[in-house]
Amino acid sequence: MSEWKECKLGELISEGLAELQTGPFGTMFNASEYTNHGIPFIAVQDIGENKIVSNKLKFIGTETVKRLAKYRVVTNDIIFGRKGSIDRRALITEKEDGWIQGSDCIRLRFGDSIDAKFISYQLGSNKLKEWLIRHSHGATMPSLNQEILSLLPFSLPPLPEQRAIAGVLSSLDDKIDLLHRQNATLEALAETLFRQWFVEEAAADWEEQTLSSIAEHKRVNVQPNKNPVIMYHHYSIPAFDEKNEPTLESGAEIQSNKYMVFPDTILISKLNPRFPRIWAIPSVIEDNSICSTEFQVILPTDARWYGFIYCLLKSKQVIDELESASGGTSGSHQRVKPEDIFNIQFQMPDKERLAKFDVITRDFWPKINANRKQIRTLERLRETLLPKLMRGEVRVGAPSNLSDRADLSDKADKADMSDEEKRRNR
Repeated sequence: MSEWKECKLGELISEGLAELQTGPFGTMFNASEYTNHGIPFIAVQDIGENKIVSNKLKFIGTETVKRLAKYRVVTNDIIFGRKGSIDRRALITEKEDGWIQGSDCIRLRFGDSIDAKFISYQLGSNKLKEWLIRHSHGATMPSLNQEILSLLPFSLPPLPEQRAIAGVLSSLDDKIDLLHRQNATLEALAETLFRQWFVEEAAADWEEQTLSSIAEHKRVNVQPNKNPVIMYHHYSIPAFDEKNEPTLESGAEIQSNKYMVFPDTILISKLNPRFPRIWAIPSVIEDNSICSTEFQVILPTDARWYGFIYCLLKSKQVIDELESASGGTSGSHQRVKPEDIFNIQFQMPDKERLAKFDVITRDFWPKINANRKQIRTLERLRETLLPKLMRGEVRVGAPSNLSDRADLSDKADKADMSDEEKRRNR
């Protein structure tokens, strides 16, 4: 690593290789200037993990954009939040080129001699995430400013190697994004077909039924803390929200009772039904799979009803019904009773149409779960590669084709498996 350069961001700024720009102050922009359409105005909540999360974007009009032209972002800018989750950042892509950074954002821009993708990946390393948290101000609400960021330490290899490292990592991200899009498409297809066949084209003579007539409520209690050394696969609310993947925890770490999770079931959360959490459990699951008692475990009495029940629970009709039935001490902690879930009413379609829906969609769920498994594998690979690449322990030149990257990925995957085995054998 003798050719790698250790430096601080402030030094790069002094040399004219980088620049920081804080978003417009409150006096320059008023919330009343938001519009229903226009140019997106990036807020802290829109900053995800190396990307913009665009499901809650706000917009501003043409005249406001002209006044705030100084705060336009361009491709390969890196955006931080000044408050809150200050260890997250977003790399601006061509899609976001021309959007406006918000008041609580800081923009980092590099010249041509530094690869911004490489820097953004380095900012995703645990080393720099921990640095940002450790050096932020505020006990209850961490915050950043340009002075703090100017002290941020970087390790810079020569530009060709920066680009090669970014290429390896971005190829993994591209594959992960593709798998996420495939899953979203499959779910959307199933939900669209459900809505067309069983809502819009519902026959008047279909008999009204409840969920309990076609599904069993599985409530097998588990007390993990009675088996402190056993490792459990825990389907929790935070696990669903973060990665849609159960976390591996010892019985000693889990203090409250849980429910056993069974193959080919569906989990639905009682908590805050207006934000539906519905988890399709695959046919093959790990031993000692458990879930939070916030989830209810639903087992279809006939496997052919699996897709129908899943789409029913995700339908607007059911979400609205459960939200109306919920209650609680605060708006953020509304709960629905388990019996309200199993008393959900629907019109039972004819067997022929139900069977046809099953034939079309039955392969969707194994495919979605297989994609999720591959996503987890790729994410672990990326997490293994990232620190090794950033420390120069795994070196890349300028790969001329994807086979070079695949070979590097294979080596890192083996290293990852080795680490996993060590962890299991502790």
